[in-house]
Amino acid sequence: MIHGFRYILLVFALSLISLTGLSQEVILTAGNYSENSTSTLHWTIGQIVTGAETNGAMTLIQGFNQSMITVTSVYDVGIDECEINVYPNPVKDILSVLIKKNESNKPLSAHIINGYGQKVQVIQSIEFSEKIDVSQLIQGIYYLSFYYEENLFQTFKIIVL
Repeated sequence: MIHGFRYILLVFALSLISLTGLSQEVILTAGNYSENSTSTLHWTIGQIVTGAETNGAMTLIQGFNQSMITVTSVYDVGIDECEINVYPNPVKDILSVLIKKNESNKPLSAHIINGYGQKVQVIQSIEFSEKIDVSQLIQGIYYLSFYYEENLFQTFKIIVL
């Protein structure tokens, strides 16, 4: 087991050394995951996998970030002049959300997403204000994403203490 780990560490270190001449820049970091009873798949936008090593118990995936991503279109979600305030940040127990100028008068929904891209909490309907209990979340960085009619509208990075 230790020999396999050393091999994986050596391959990873050599890969990093060989890529040091490439000046890469992270333009976009986003991703998600999918799992079933036999496997889990994680992916990140902007990262190209260059190789993978496994010893049966562990897998090391090597990759590098693309230096440029071109946006070819932007989807209009249909809300004009909507302002969302999220406070306090960092938060310990209760996160307050205040929505101003929502001209559509249709409620938004929200997802709290952890660092692995997993939904840890879903808020079905937010019209003007909402108090979100985050006391059950472990300390860390989360993303609070707001949706209008199932289309991503705006995302906030929140820190849970």
